[in-house]
Amino acid sequence: EELDIKVTVDSSGREEYGFLKEQLFQNPNFFHLGAFHEGLAVVKAYNNVYGYVDDKGEIVVDPQYQFASPMSNGRAVVKKFQKWYILNSEFELKPFGAGSLKDMEGATSARPGFLVIQTDGKYHILNTNLQSLELSVPYDSIVYRPQEQVFWCKTDMEEVLYSVAPNQELKVIIRSINIFFDIGLPKQVKYLEEDALSWRLLDLSDIDNPTKSVNKFFGISAFYHQTLAIAETSILTGAGTIYLIDRRGKIVSTFRDTYSVDIFDELLNDKYIIIGVDLSGQKNLVHYFYEKKSAKKLHKKPVYGFAKSGLNQHGHLQVANKRDKWGIIDTAGQQVLDYVSDRPLAYSNATYVATREGKVGAFDIKGQQLTEIKYDRLSGYYNGFYVFTLNAKKGVVNYKSAEIIPPIFAQIKVYKEFFLCSPPTIKGKSSFGIDRRGKCLSGDCEEYKQLLTEYYQKN
Repeated sequence: EELDIKVTVDSSGREEYGFLKEQLFQNPNFFHLGAFHEGLAVVKAYNNVYGYVDDKGEIVVDPQYQFASPMSNGRAVVKKFQKWYILNSEFELKPFGAGSLKDMEGATSARPGFLVIQTDGKYHILNTNLQSLELSVPYDSIVYRPQEQVFWCKTDMEEVLYSVAPNQELKVIIRSINIFFDIGLPKQVKYLEEDALSWRLLDLSDIDNPTKSVNKFFGISAFYHQTLAIAETSILTGAGTIYLIDRRGKIVSTFRDTYSVDIFDELLNDKYIIIGVDLSGQKNLVHYFYEKKSAKKLHKKPVYGFAKSGLNQHGHLQVANKRDKWGIIDTAGQQVLDYVSDRPLAYSNATYVATREGKVGAFDIKGQQLTEIKYDRLSGYYNGFYVFTLNAKKGVVNYKSAEIIPPIFAQIKVYKEFFLCSPPTIKGKSSFGIDRRGKCLSGDCEEYKQLLTEYYQKN
């Protein structure tokens, strides 16, 4: 049966602690090994009792306890026959003294030397590192958050965050009536100030020196991709000032006379974010683009719409200006294609097709114009050529806007080296093979020349 054990094995099969796992697990009753502290780790047997193993793989305390904490400062807490004990470095049991510790109802290991215990329906932090077995005040709930290395304690009246000082004593970081950890923002926490009206951010990246944000806000939304959040300093009953803040609580952008701000992050990749600002109260949003990591605004000029398809493979996003004309910007905020289209551009084979007053034209991915915007339809882009439709007739135009084959055919099929062109269905007329320079290769080439002459005389 596969063992539930996290180990590092070198080329000889020896674990990082210096012994082979077979030495420890030759007894099939053992199935879990905890982390090592002070040369000892808790080992669990299949019958849910615990013991200790040393760093040579030797069982030093047979599994016999209903609960066993990691060793810290030469002490651990164990439970045996429904009674609680201190286990010292000589593996001697010392019973708890009188009082609440003697009658505690449960315990959970939080970190080496610290347990969350339950007694009389309340929870405490028990510090076994200190000789006095220091116990915190009671709380309704206590959660240890290993990522931030803090204890989050709650009562009906307040919430408290504790860290562990270098001397192993508990240290209060903040007290508040409401503390909130954002799922998307590790090592950051927001909490209500004493006035109970404003929120502030606390950075726990350096747990020994946590820092508070300078700015206070009436409200802070959830952070997006661990980078940006929306905040305001007062209740908005109409247009007001809304802020975009980074994870430190620093104001990145200020939006005045604004009704609301929305973040659209699902349309771009994990590097960029779109901010939509409502300046009218009618949800006619003005959009700005930011880099998530640096919170840098990319596109200096706002846009008034963007394609729901989001970024394409070239890192381009289709956007609209105030006149509802469409163009393209890249992820650096640079304008790739000016606002030339009446609607979102079609994309195919690394080219864009723009529409203006019912006519279409093509542009490449660098924004260079390939054809004039004058055709009824463009179909496919094949090795530098488009088949176009104009006045119900088909022709071929190249990437320099030169019409290689004028619009005189009913059907055109594209092959690697030539085009097979069929004139309107008139009895006696055949198809023509025409190369990329417009030269007739097959079919009645004299008839083709006559068709060209008639077309150019009329046009």
